[in-house]
Amino acid sequence: SDTQSTLFAAACGKLGADADQWAYTETSHGLEDQRVLVTRIDPSKPEAQRSVLLSIDGKAPTPADVQRWRDERGDTPKPLGDLPPLATIVDLKELRISQDDPAALVFELPVLGGNADFPAEKFQALFRVNQTSRAFEDIAVKLRDSFRVAGVVKVVDAGLEMHFQTLDPALAPQPVRLKMGGGVRVLLVKLSRSIEATRTDFKRVVPFDEAAAGK
Repeated sequence: SDTQSTLFAAACGKLGADADQWAYTETSHGLEDQRVLVTRIDPSKPEAQRSVLLSIDGKAPTPADVQRWRDERGDTPKPLGDLPPLATIVDLKELRISQDDPAALVFELPVLGGNADFPAEKFQALFRVNQTSRAFEDIAVKLRDSFRVAGVVKVVDAGLEMHFQTLDPALAPQPVRLKMGGGVRVLLVKLSRSIEATRTDFKRVVPFDEAAAGK
């Protein structure tokens, strides 16, 4: 219905909003670099001090570790982690209702095609929208069925999951967990890779004002 479409559009409009209102601690590992990094992001500080690398695999980072982290732009906060734009994943105009209850609506959207190695029909995209806050609670793109690539490699797991939390009813919910990745089986060996990030210890802050600081 028009009301349901408006609800989904409102939720999309809140993605990435109000990120500069919160300081938080992020624990993450990347696709290529599986080390566990813990960083603190605080938008109330000047840009050079905004992100601090606290630990790598539970140990204090060396100066070389910090420099590598900065060279790889690890000190650049990402409002939605490494989540690609939704318009590159799903068709935002083809909304379907998967579940309807008083608290939330779950929308199912078709995954975009265009990649012969990863058929769109093998994936399911679900978006859970809170009817009170009119914002996303969860986003999930998951594999419906396993499939083969080049007749040898069997894809047994793939997708992304994202969970949001309302920290202040007056502000947009913030992402608190992101996971992307997948697994394949080559002959009898299963290989898996993933990106994962969790955010905790949120604190409401006032964004740094460069103009005011320069006066």
